[in-house]
Amino acid sequence: MKPPTAPAGIERDRVSAPASGDRRPRAPSSLMNFPGYDPMPAALTSVNADLRLTPELARRHDYERLPPRVRCPVWVMAGGLEPWLWVENSLRYAQHLRRHGIDSELVVAPGFHHFDIIDQYADEGSLLTGCLSRLV
Repeated sequence: MKPPTAPAGIERDRVSAPASGDRRPRAPSSLMNFPGYDPMPAALTSVNADLRLTPELARRHDYERLPPRVRCPVWVMAGGLEPWLWVENSLRYAQHLRRHGIDSELVVAPGFHHFDIIDQYADEGSLLTGCLSRLV
């Protein structure tokens, strides 16, 4: 059995270093985010057997309770085939960002779910690549 991975949406901050060789991290100019802001609903489902979320871990990574650390536009994306609780979770997070003065957009991709939503990278006309093209 392979070791457990971090729960969905619970990752370390990822920032890039400037190309000049300066190793200090810099903040991104925009972000695209997928569901995983309030992990407690997942802890109450059968997937928690793999996630192993405890109430303390879920509380610590409940991004709706934390002020945003980076100020930039954010696209929050959910699949249209996701359980409604997950889509609602994405909407709540987009609203959370707006309450903190951050420009956010909720994108619901029809016909996709949690495990295939990134397949849109292969389609130049998809919602995902449309959002990505606005990042550059």
